[in-house]
Amino acid sequence: MSWRSRPLVLLASLMASAGAALAFAPVDELSSFDIYLPGEQEPRVWETVGLADAKALPVQEFLFRHGGSWRVQWNAPTGLAHQLFGSGIELADGAVATPEEAERIVRRFLLANPGLFGATEENLATRTTTRAAGKWSVVFDEVHEGVPVRDGRAHAVLTEEGRLFAAGSDLHPGIALSVVPSLRAEEAAAIAGLELGFRSGSDILEANDLQILPIESAGEVSYRLVYAVRQRVEEPFGLWETLVDASSGEVLRRENQIRFFTIDGNTDADLYDPHYCGNPLVGREYAEHYINFTGVGTATSDATGDFSISGAAGTVAWDAYLRGPWANVQNFIGAEVYKSGSVIEGEYLQIHWGSADGRADERTCFYHTNIVHDYIRSIDSGPGLNDIDYQMVVTVARNDGYCPGNAWYDYTNINFCSAGSSSGINYGNTGEMADVIYHEYGHGITHRIYNSTGTPPSTLHEGNSDIVANLLTGESIMGLGFYLNNCTSGIRNSENSLQYPEDVTGSGHTDGQIIAGVVWDTWQELQTSIGPATALTVIGDIWHYGRSLMLPTTIPDQVLSMLIADDDDGNLVNGTPHYLEICTGSANHGMSCSELIGTTPEIQVTPASFDVTVEEGSSTERDLFVENVGTGVLTYGVAGVQTTLAKSGAAPAPRGTRVPDLGKSDNGRTLEFLRESLAAGKLSAVVFYDDMESGVNGWTTALLDGSTDDLFHQATSNYNSPTHAWWCGIDAQGNYETGRRISNALVSPTIDLTTGTEPFTLEFYETFATESGYDFCEVDVSINGGASWTSLRSGSSGSSSG
Repeated sequence: MSWRSRPLVLLASLMASAGAALAFAPVDELSSFDIYLPGEQEPRVWETVGLADAKALPVQEFLFRHGGSWRVQWNAPTGLAHQLFGSGIELADGAVATPEEAERIVRRFLLANPGLFGATEENLATRTTTRAAGKWSVVFDEVHEGVPVRDGRAHAVLTEEGRLFAAGSDLHPGIALSVVPSLRAEEAAAIAGLELGFRSGSDILEANDLQILPIESAGEVSYRLVYAVRQRVEEPFGLWETLVDASSGEVLRRENQIRFFTIDGNTDADLYDPHYCGNPLVGREYAEHYINFTGVGTATSDATGDFSISGAAGTVAWDAYLRGPWANVQNFIGAEVYKSGSVIEGEYLQIHWGSADGRADERTCFYHTNIVHDYIRSIDSGPGLNDIDYQMVVTVARNDGYCPGNAWYDYTNINFCSAGSSSGINYGNTGEMADVIYHEYGHGITHRIYNSTGTPPSTLHEGNSDIVANLLTGESIMGLGFYLNNCTSGIRNSENSLQYPEDVTGSGHTDGQIIAGVVWDTWQELQTSIGPATALTVIGDIWHYGRSLMLPTTIPDQVLSMLIADDDDGNLVNGTPHYLEICTGSANHGMSCSELIGTTPEIQVTPASFDVTVEEGSSTERDLFVENVGTGVLTYGVAGVQTTLAKSGAAPAPRGTRVPDLGKSDNGRTLEFLRESLAAGKLSAVVFYDDMESGVNGWTTALLDGSTDDLFHQATSNYNSPTHAWWCGIDAQGNYETGRRISNALVSPTIDLTTGTEPFTLEFYETFATESGYDFCEVDVSINGGASWTSLRSGSSGSSSG
């Protein structure tokens, strides 16, 4: 018996995936003061293409010098490479040891490729040089005749060994603009404050600087010299940045730069069932807590709440506020909470802040502010985040500004509202909600990473603040209890199906859920593949270091930044250690890694086919090798083998099963070795089948040899199929004894064998009990409509034992 085997059918999948007044929801009464540039709030969609597809001379020169495989996103108005990334270039002879060396390498690279990046000696001003995750990142701001160009920048990322593999430019080399203003700075400030009702006695002018503002329209870029006027105003409450044309005095743009925690949504009514779901009062140790000892000094508690200090003998007075190196809690409507006492040398001092010690929001905010600070510093203890190491003022019980139902970050401190009602809606105390506290502090993290009040846009500010809360709480839902008594729906959810760019609305809070969804889904994939504990470390690293290295300003840019942070060899073309998980997260939200990176897996099965000859009852084995000969990472599930083979052993893996130890793959690497044990079987198609459960179904009975008693009928007393069988007998007696001769036949319907190929097999189940040697059961076949019969089995007599 022989047959030809087909190669295994495999399922291959390649998954992918990356301001304004930022609030948990927009503050409607303030939005009327915002002014944006035409098209500014529309999502920017970058097309990723192969660099080699471009025939321009600068591209050909670059490829001639460096070779390799590269992908590019072109900035159409400027003609420069917004993002360029690929297989990498060795630019250093050894390890890059200092920020100065990294900056020098990147600057030289950008200047050597002016047609791609538009860099000159005069227009590059170093913003940051960051060392993180085994890489160096250098970001330059753009200047024109000494004046900053708004959002003009260039960047590059290289490994610590000096292999550059990502770079990009949003510079504007075509600026032809006088930097001498017609308007004086104080005139611009007066124009900026006019509509805001700026009051010189109570409001504050914080900055008033000249900038060059690029304005894109119909694929062209024009430039205006502007004053960037930043004013802190009590009413309308905010930190307002206004861009005033330095020649005409026209207000071109205005934005509230305070970062809030508020809500968008709808209104409904809940009731107590049985109580408000705010955080229950539980015991927690206070870390990072100052305790002052008179005449001795100040002790700071450790992560377990323990502290120790050496000082004078005898009795020592002590006092403590809810203060520490990273938090200083203030009560907006009352005195600062305070405890004091004395302790004798050698006595153990237990300081307990209970219900009698201030408000629950004071105690809660102090604890969680320290938790979130220590979390981000556990990820990145380097100098790049030193600016976050300060005593942030945490104000609770606010009933002004955006209250109730809000919280906000004002670029220095964080603020939380008391519970209260507005427009018929009851809000919870935001200072008693851990995720709200983490979210607001998250704005501070973003501010310090970017070192800017203007970038990133609201979408990334809000989305990344939600990510901070998601990672610390382990919950995707934001704001449970934000609406008083609403303990189920929250106000946002990072576990969502929002797509980029289709679902972009222009609201930072809504759109931020897209990047939060990418990170949340990536985290869930990592928990499955590497376990929860390791997954939390990995997702924290690629999320944070991606932002620190790249300073992304769009959602797709942040997705790319995660891959760049995850890379371990300076070559994105061959994937990254957690490429599959990141790409699954991004693909869930409309961003495909195959389109972004330009890699595609290709399956090769060896051998493509083979012959196997075995005797019935024996078995043999053949080896199939499944290889990825493409450039992308491959996952697959076994979809099936040639259906006529009877396979022994375990069933094939279900569709979508991950290949063990897949990771990244080089061309030609054998990803998985499959062995199928092929057992000999019958190579037949079923041309007729009846389980006797469909009634008579074409069967007939016949009386033979003069018999008068027709006993064949369908019964339920003895059967192999679910409930029925044909039986020749008398139900009440359990036998066929009538006192007369019984010669009965059961005849099948006509069976068409012309569609089959010999040999044919008849299989059936039977049981019988006859008088041995006298009564027989026979099987005959007719090929002429019953005119004549051929015996297939001569009479069987006695008991079938079945």
